Amino acid sequence: MSESDQKFAGGIPEIYESHVVPMTFAPWAEAMAERLTRHAPGALLELAAGTGALTRQLADKLPDTELTATDLNPAMLEVASRRGASRPVTWKPADAQALPFGDARFDAVVCQFGVMFLPDRVKAFREAGRVLRGGGYYFFSVWDRIETFPVEEEVDRALQKVLGRESFLKRVPHGCFAVEPLKRDLAQAGLFGVSVEPTTLTLRAPSARHAAEGYCLGTPLRNELDQLGPGTAQKTVDTVEAALAKRFGSGPFEAPMGAIFFAVGPV
Repeated sequence: MSESDQKFAGGIPEIYESHVVPMTFAPWAEAMAERLTRHAPGALLELAAGTGALTRQLADKLPDTELTATDLNPAMLEVASRRGASRPVTWKPADAQALPFGDARFDAVVCQFGVMFLPDRVKAFREAGRVLRGGGYYFFSVWDRIETFPVEEEVDRALQKVLGRESFLKRVPHGCFAVEPLKRDLAQAGLFGVSVEPTTLTLRAPSARHAAEGYCLGTPLRNELDQLGPGTAQKTVDTVEAALAKRFGSGPFEAPMGAIFFAVGPV
């Protein structure tokens, strides 16, 4: 993984929040938060919180839970904290591979679509286990193979023509769908009792243009495109918009998106 694959900075966080979150991440945040309500943790740590899509759902659905939301990218947390939640949340920049918390601090750890970005998953899994109290749970989700997500499959196809190679989307978000390697990493970190739940939800986009802007300007794809020269990102928005419009229409559209929920524990 290149450094640019993990960089959510500049104008990316704002467009991510305005375009990508409502379309792509909000439905999964609601589904993940619903799973957490079955356990009602007293203290919960969120990793890779981004701009707070899941955090806001957790604040609503777990009114009595102490919430700590972290992310490696301060710019993402800045947007999250500025938008806020329905009640107080502790926002803290943190590396999931070296958490700044004591042992046995939380009843649950949750990470929505952040595991794919971890350079050393075993180290991060070990850290999650370290900060969990006995009987605690670790929940996370990863995107399924890109073929289960036709919008991103179409975006990747269009981008391959621009980049001459597979894009960030296929390389990182959809590069961690194999269940058995993740189970092995968890076991190596001392985490067992793994349950796996492949799930499909619905993406709803207001237009092909909106979706193209979100992916090209509101994700690390922007970093790849900017490396090709000034104006490339904006030109690529047009290319991606045309590809999406051809398959889904130019106006509002819906499409499936596949992901996999993991529940680990009790530890």
